[in-house]
Amino acid sequence: WQLYAAGFQGVRITGLLIVALSLTFLSFFAIVGLDLVADTFHRTEARGLRILMLSLGLMVGFTWERAFHIGFDALSLDSKGQYHESARLGLAAGLALLVLPAWSLYILPSALKAQEHNMSLLKSGATTTVMSRRQSSM
Repeated sequence: WQLYAAGFQGVRITGLLIVALSLTFLSFFAIVGLDLVADTFHRTEARGLRILMLSLGLMVGFTWERAFHIGFDALSLDSKGQYHESARLGLAAGLALLVLPAWSLYILPSALKAQEHNMSLLKSGATTTVMSRRQSSM
């Protein structure tokens, strides 16, 4: 969209890929820099920076989603007539077969480990709160 306003004359999917790649590249370095800065602050002070890093990751995800959406449309429109929906389904299944193994090997274990860590913090925090109430009442 803004790429065309700047004078880009190429194919739409090319423009979307340029935007997705450039935002991925810029966001990567911004997240690394923000992470280094956030590590110097106390946990509560760095929370805003962590939220900003999460929003940059979300922005990158949306740009890639848009690029894949337009790419799938372009590929499936090449198949004529009744095969349009079948082509879309086949492309989606192929993408799932490509992405799901990597997701289950790398992202899912990290998410489960973080969830387990957060649950242990909540349990220890609740225990500490109960213990401190008992001590203050004595």
